[in-house]
Amino acid sequence: MKTVIIIVGILAAIAAGVLSFYGLFAPVNIQEKEIGPFDFVMESHVGAYKDVGPLIDKMQKDLNDDGIQTSMGVGIYYDDPKVTAEDKTRSIIGRIIEDADRSKVMEIERKYKVGELPQTNYLVVEFPFKGLPSIVIGIYRVYPKIARYMKTHEIPQIPVIEIYAPKAQKMFYIVPTSLNRHFFDDLMNKVGPQG
Repeated sequence: MKTVIIIVGILAAIAAGVLSFYGLFAPVNIQEKEIGPFDFVMESHVGAYKDVGPLIDKMQKDLNDDGIQTSMGVGIYYDDPKVTAEDKTRSIIGRIIEDADRSKVMEIERKYKVGELPQTNYLVVEFPFKGLPSIVIGIYRVYPKIARYMKTHEIPQIPVIEIYAPKAQKMFYIVPTSLNRHFFDDLMNKVGPQG
């Protein structure tokens, strides 16, 4: 019996260590600060949010093939998957255009749709990004805190933006507090229908 307890204890410690690596115990601090602007190559996606990762990676490869370097991905998530059917959830996915390539925005726009997140005030949460488990943990740890904060501070419901910075092993959840739903609707209209 002692052996079973020891083995269970060791397995629990290993599981806790692995989950800790991916962010299970990372602090979730919401800061309000001014950031931006961010230009980003974008396309729309309708369907399960879990499917956007490979699309963001493919976009990076396509841009790299065109000589445009990007190290950060972005996802703007419009619908609550608890309320909207998975196959109907809408998002805009993309790659942030690096500062070195900002002068090429007009050239990039000849082939790709480009959007901008303006310089403004955002709620910002920094979270570990060490793979898919970090994203899943973030969904359960970060989103409820952001929702409570927005409700407490009477911030209207708008899409949450996720920025993925794998080189820094960080993910940022950002919510612009001075933009309204019309901004996001206009962005979706600009990018056009999926595909």
